[in-house]
Amino acid sequence: DPEHLRPAHTRFEPMPLCIIVNAGAGGPHAWALRVRERLRGERRVLIACQGEPGGFIRDPDFFYTRGRQLVRWLRSLAPAIVVPNWVWSAYGVCQIAIEDGHDLRVLAFCRSDSEQNYYDPLVRRQQQFDWVAAVSPECRQVLLERLPGMAARIRLLPTFVERPVVLDRAWQRNPIRLIYAGRVEQADKRVLDLLPLARELLAGGVEFTLTVAGEGSMTLHLLKGLADMRHEGRVRLVGSIAPADMPQLFRQHDVFVQLSSTEGLSNSLLEAMSAGAVPVATRTRSGVAGVIKEKINGYLCAVGDVRAISRAISELARSASPLEQLGAAAHYSTAQYGWEPYRARLTGLLTDIEQAGPRLSATPI
Repeated sequence: DPEHLRPAHTRFEPMPLCIIVNAGAGGPHAWALRVRERLRGERRVLIACQGEPGGFIRDPDFFYTRGRQLVRWLRSLAPAIVVPNWVWSAYGVCQIAIEDGHDLRVLAFCRSDSEQNYYDPLVRRQQQFDWVAAVSPECRQVLLERLPGMAARIRLLPTFVERPVVLDRAWQRNPIRLIYAGRVEQADKRVLDLLPLARELLAGGVEFTLTVAGEGSMTLHLLKGLADMRHEGRVRLVGSIAPADMPQLFRQHDVFVQLSSTEGLSNSLLEAMSAGAVPVATRTRSGVAGVIKEKINGYLCAVGDVRAISRAISELARSASPLEQLGAAAHYSTAQYGWEPYRARLTGLLTDIEQAGPRLSATPI
């Protein structure tokens, strides 16, 4: 067994995990950075950035502007497990390297219960990946229906958050401190619902502040709407905040507001809850079942029902409201989404992918 004839990766050296993202700022970017840090010393995790580094991705292991650059990089790493995320062009790049005889195991992720953003693109590319990780049971069920031939390789892998074991914080009601954290987009996120929400709270005499953390195409629209409203500095937009700074920001707020029409399993929702912020969220098909229990650790309202969201916040802002109890319950309920449970699920999935062997051809498994 001469050393130069041994395979590049043995059971003592796990395959590298290559995560591809764009130069943006969002939950998947924060996930990539945290997985790279958390698995340091256990498995080599590399982040490739499509485009010049930016957003959350300041120090990628590799960045590219042309597909052929990515092809060369992946060839140099094979055998490897590749997570292209929603960088859809990367699936075709992986296929090129596989057809050249390089051992790449492609792991797709379904991070949102969205036909346009995930289900349809994944179905179109089903010949270009080998496994799928779904972040919620609802997402997994839809994938099982849309990709029946891959049933054994569609795994449930909820997200994880960095959560304190002991919650050390205080809550306040006057003013009650609200936070929205996520993409500043109307599609899916319905961020412009913050405008009528702020008007409802002002009309109801609720003392509040609202922090909007994130970036997106609706930023100018949101600023314009706020300029036409006499909110007297209650609402502030702070842009994208580094993932490492988000836990502290959440601890400085009392209520997390989520207005989405679609979700997977929101990283920002879980992170806010782990910091003791009470969620007032919309009742989407995916992402809240099993997480939020009505008036036990948060509130659920119909999508677009700004008045109901305002009433929930008003109830929390009044002295009779058990804000501290709900905040403590929100933190407690995120224990299952801590790193150690996630690590066991993730490493188990990666091990199964390694043991399954390489794809023998371009034909889907």
